[in-house]
Amino acid sequence: MTGDLLPVLQRSVELTPPVFQVWALLGTVISEGIHAWARVLQFVLT
Repeated sequence: MTGDLLPVLQRSVELTPPVFQVWALLGTVISEGIHAWARVLQFVLT
C-alpha cells in the first residue's frame, strides 16, 4: 500500500507550494509518531 501511495505523494508534493509541503511533512511526522507510540503501548500492555 505504501508503495502505491509513494508516487502519488511525490507528485502532489511537486505541485504544492513549499508552505503546504511543510505542513504535509509535519502531519506525516506526527502521524508516524502516533503510530510508533501505539506500537510501543501495545507491546507494553500485552
